[in-house]
Amino acid sequence: MPRRLLIGLLLAGLALLLSIPTATFAQGGSPADGLRSANAHIELAVSQAEAGDLAAAQASLGEFHEGWETVEDAVREQSSAAYASIERAYDDARDALAAGDAAAGITALEALAQANEAFADGRLPAAAAREGAPATLETLLPTLAEVSDALAAGRAEHAAAELESFRAAWPDVEGDVKARSAEVYRSSENDMAAAAAAISAGDLAGAQALIAQLRADLEPMVAPARYGVFDAFSILLREGLEALLVIAALLAFLERTGNHDKRGWIWGGGILGIVASVGAGLIIAVIFRGVATGSNRELIEGISGLIAAAMLFGVSFWLHGKSHAGAWQKYIRERTSEALATGSLLSLGALSFFAIFREGAETALFYIGIASSIATSDLLMGIGIAVAVLAVAGVLVLWVGVRLPLRPFFLVTSGLIFYLGFKFIGTGIHALQVARVLPSSGAGYLPDLPAIGMFPTWQTTLPQLTLLGVALVVVLLEQVVRRPAESRQTAHS
Repeated sequence: MPRRLLIGLLLAGLALLLSIPTATFAQGGSPADGLRSANAHIELAVSQAEAGDLAAAQASLGEFHEGWETVEDAVREQSSAAYASIERAYDDARDALAAGDAAAGITALEALAQANEAFADGRLPAAAAREGAPATLETLLPTLAEVSDALAAGRAEHAAAELESFRAAWPDVEGDVKARSAEVYRSSENDMAAAAAAISAGDLAGAQALIAQLRADLEPMVAPARYGVFDAFSILLREGLEALLVIAALLAFLERTGNHDKRGWIWGGGILGIVASVGAGLIIAVIFRGVATGSNRELIEGISGLIAAAMLFGVSFWLHGKSHAGAWQKYIRERTSEALATGSLLSLGALSFFAIFREGAETALFYIGIASSIATSDLLMGIGIAVAVLAVAGVLVLWVGVRLPLRPFFLVTSGLIFYLGFKFIGTGIHALQVARVLPSSGAGYLPDLPAIGMFPTWQTTLPQLTLLGVALVVVLLEQVVRRPAESRQTAHS
């Protein structure tokens, strides 16, 4: 029952996620249709500006922009050059109207209408040649520092040129900014346009204040470390403890059945499993390094994160079924008895090999998936702490003879699985949003906690809320099923 219910709830959550509206400017229409109809607002703004009613023209331009925000991602995907030309014309029109310059406002509005019509008609401008990899916030922020220094020194022309360079590269990073904070995204676009207008008007102090605000908003978003020491520690600890439990159970079963002399096959299979895991990890790392470059990095991170989450919850099903001592002992007894019954010692070693290889391969995949979003020092520290803990646990379990309490063990392990899966889903979807594979729509009241994989978008929040609901249902169902069973067991005893 829990499994069927869990699958149903996950499917319902996916349907809810896919039903999030990604409205176009014209309901049910294409971006081209939306921009074509949007020109009614621009034409009205032109006539209002020509009549001297700049306030009304600003209002009409604002109505255009409300719709533009619903299709700008689709326009940018089709043509970054067309997107840039529309954005620039809008900024120019807004700034001119705000400054009370009717002539400049009319010119900019007409340029905006022409840019809209060109995209709607399929006349896409050629993208300007760009050298090197796409810009990142980390590479762009020094440009803002240069703008600030030039303004402080009174070099307006140099400041204007550097700011223009920043605005030209902005489309490379705005997806990341928008996925993290729609409010910062909007204010950043407003601030950079206002700063350019202030420089043109000779207001260097005003431009300096705007650039300072822009830097303050964007600097916290530079190369966010989405994973930390605890994540690196949790991955190896979870996989290592499970592998340790398998080996300990296999050795104990051999001891109880009088097959002590066959322990070497368990150790040999386990060692080969570790070696094979390291080899598989190196191969995956080489492949990953070859494809995870430039704009592919976020795409690979997102896909690997979602795959890792699926693997984690798949293991969670397995662990849930083995969370009682009787079920676990039955599982080990059946697997080992099958190997011994065949009379082939190789099959006994293979049982140990595949148990370890599965855990090791998963560990390698998970670490590769988070490698681009964790500081190297945090990664090494987390792995080091986990190795130390596993070493102590191994000595206690394998040589001292301490028995792990199975139910608490599985409960703790399941908790780690849920935490990691919850975070992998959030960061994976977020990475795909940054890569512009998935849409990004949010609200100011949604949580923004990157440390646990929560971002202020509906696409990341709804799946995580679904997982929380599923976890609660599973726990409650387990209590309903377990209590009668425990009562019957007590009565029989």
